[in-house]
Amino acid sequence: MDLIDTPHFPLRSTARGDTARLRSWYWGVVWAELTARGRSHAWRVLAKLPLRAARRARAAATEWGAAARAATGVSVATQLRRTWWLQVRHGIVPDTVYRHQLFHPDRWPRAAHFIQRPEAARLYRLLGSHGYRDEIDTLADKRRFAAWCEGNGLPTVDVRLELEGGRVTRDRTGGLGLPARDLFSKQAADYGGKGAALWRFVGDGAYERDGVRFTADELLRELMEQSLAGPVIVQHREATHPALLPVAPSALSTVRVMTLRWPGAPARLLSTVFRMSISGAVMDNLTQGGIVSAVDRESGTLGPAVRLDERLCRQVHERHPDTGAPIAGLRLPYWADVLALALRAHDALGDVPCVGWDVALVERGALLLEGNWNPGVQLPQLPEGAPLGATDYARCLSAHLESRFPRPDWKALLVHSRWEPGAEIRRRGQPGPAALPATRESREAIPSLATPS
Repeated sequence: MDLIDTPHFPLRSTARGDTARLRSWYWGVVWAELTARGRSHAWRVLAKLPLRAARRARAAATEWGAAARAATGVSVATQLRRTWWLQVRHGIVPDTVYRHQLFHPDRWPRAAHFIQRPEAARLYRLLGSHGYRDEIDTLADKRRFAAWCEGNGLPTVDVRLELEGGRVTRDRTGGLGLPARDLFSKQAADYGGKGAALWRFVGDGAYERDGVRFTADELLRELMEQSLAGPVIVQHREATHPALLPVAPSALSTVRVMTLRWPGAPARLLSTVFRMSISGAVMDNLTQGGIVSAVDRESGTLGPAVRLDERLCRQVHERHPDTGAPIAGLRLPYWADVLALALRAHDALGDVPCVGWDVALVERGALLLEGNWNPGVQLPQLPEGAPLGATDYARCLSAHLESRFPRPDWKALLVHSRWEPGAEIRRRGQPGPAALPATRESREAIPSLATPS
């Protein structure tokens, strides 16, 4: 979504308190973006916002209104009116309104307190680029994250190979070759499950993905090709805890634990949700069709799962759509370990305001898979319709922003708010000294690394 195109009136929001305090920082950045082309341009854009908001609200109601009316009982006229008002008064776009059904009578009184992805993303970048670059690098680069976990005694999945620029830059197989077992590869500097692939070991030194078979040499060449676009890691595929297989039959399911940390204070829990894949997907990400349940923080018990269909209608699942196994009421194993692991990781990382930790549950315990420096705001808000602005989230981020930027220079902050650490990692990537040759011709002589042990 184009952030300049997002409706933002410089009016005082009726969402007073912590939400308005946090959102004012985003408005400051957007205003700097608008005025970069001149104040007259900015005022012209603002003058057109009511009409533009009306057109957007009408388009959203045309596309999603009938389905939303059937699901919620809210008339299309009410949807249209409330969608327009939320844009004009609070800068909340129709996509957010329909994703969270903010026109529903139960949500409407708190609608202004829902935090949107563009707002959070800009503020995470603003803080990360200015004060926490080293910590963000640790989270954004999966190679560095694995080494950091090892150095801090945090249980995680071992990285067996690292590739970059068409070369193997690190080999932790001991020179024995690709392991004769299922493998999982990921883009090391990307997020949201982008580029993730499962390579099933099918015997006779071969691996399979999406019905296509690869020899060990072919798989290594494929991974080298992928690493030309950015660093790649290869890990052993971990299996979900047996007790969770009825609700996690395909992908390794993870708990997303969001933690907060005020400057100089220990980390605190913010939210906990459990993600599950459906339809045989190899990832449990909500963006890839997964479902998500809120988790009771005290007991580790799941609530009903929810997901959004193609019409942005909220679907509730008491049972898993594929297996029929009950989801609501299921208790996660190692729950105390999950929470302790996330808090220990954030304390070891430093004063980064907010981190979304992905924790996997396997038979031997809880494993820390990733730490997300830019954790999505949909996951904690979607399952129970609880706005982040009504939690400590807004207060914590505002405290960091006010501490870092006591007299904000909005034009300077605009540059910081566009920072993208993943792209930076890909740009500066240099093959290590022990790298294998990157040219196509020299790949013909791949060493014994490609021979399964």
